[in-house]
Amino acid sequence: MTYLKAIEAGVDIIDTALAPFALRSSQPAVEPIVVALEGTPWDSKLDLDKLLKIGDYIESIAPKYRDFLDTTKMAVIDTGVLKASDSRGMISNM
Repeated sequence: MTYLKAIEAGVDIIDTALAPFALRSSQPAVEPIVVALEGTPWDSKLDLDKLLKIGDYIESIAPKYRDFLDTTKMAVIDTGVLKASDSRGMISNM
């Protein structure tokens, strides 16, 4: 919602991620934003079908990299990033 309000206020660029990467300590997923902006003056003209296809590809190769992910927690979102000194600096730089 913050991104949508920022777009309405005149922001030129937003930083998003494909859904497989979003939700953890990443940026919001691009797919819902693309759909929300369809038919508006801010329509991204990005091809949702291609984004979904790329996301499916990422999901298909993800098992190869599962050993690098922390699967000991139930939460998908890493709330520990809120206390990291880098996150505060990154937010202020945005």
